[in-house]
Amino acid sequence: MIEQFIQHLEKKEASSNTIKNYKRDLQLFDKYVADKGYSMSNLNEVLVQQYVNELNKKYAATTTNRMFAAISSYCHFTKQSEAVYDISKIKTKHISKQEAKGLEEAEWQSIRLSIANNKSNPNRERDLALFDFLLFSGVRISELVALNKDNITFKKGVYTIHITDSKNKSERYVYMDSKQYKYIKRYLDQRTDDCEALFISSRNKRISIRTVQHMLNKYEIHPHELRHTFCSTLTRNNVDLVTVASLAGHTDINTTRRYSNPTAKEMAEAVSRVFNS
Repeated sequence: MIEQFIQHLEKKEASSNTIKNYKRDLQLFDKYVADKGYSMSNLNEVLVQQYVNELNKKYAATTTNRMFAAISSYCHFTKQSEAVYDISKIKTKHISKQEAKGLEEAEWQSIRLSIANNKSNPNRERDLALFDFLLFSGVRISELVALNKDNITFKKGVYTIHITDSKNKSERYVYMDSKQYKYIKRYLDQRTDDCEALFISSRNKRISIRTVQHMLNKYEIHPHELRHTFCSTLTRNNVDLVTVASLAGHTDINTTRRYSNPTAKEMAEAVSRVFNS
């Protein structure tokens, strides 16, 4: 029944990320259900609540709620709505109140230096270019791997990147100057392949999301941290929220507003300035 539900999502033209996440979440739930001696066609509220309680012990509230959303959608599709009717979940802060975790400049500069100095890495130039692209454009990883070289144009010292928004099925543009684009250009200039993709694997094929994740995992960062860093750096340098939302492809300004929330470090520094002056 999970496959039927996934096919239903595909027909509704749900995003590829939603489909992938829902399928994974439901497969995990299916294993839990089977271990309890039930099936996905015979769910009940007690079983679902027990599973949500287990999730709450392992994951952050946002993750638990996302996984429950997959189960809830599945139950409505399979006419088992009563199983998810009155489930208790941990309430999360409104997205505009959530702190978006990004990297401090010293952190991302240190990572860039580590990539550049790793002379044993045959993909060093590509990895540095890839890191810079994620950091200075704020694109989602799914958008990055889909980009082609001809999605980028250069005019009057500005590189314009045409992005097809993988999440909201729309288009937007982000921009870099020659300084931010320096190592991306160097990587592209030294390539001799005829692959249209902006970033390629060691086999001269379009790079995969998994390859990008694996590269960044070496430096203990998640691709979305670079997106958070892009947005938070702009807001903390007084770029207006509408501009940041446009560059990031946010359809809800509240998603962008959370980047203007002060971090614990900033609040501590504010108190220190007042009482130590």
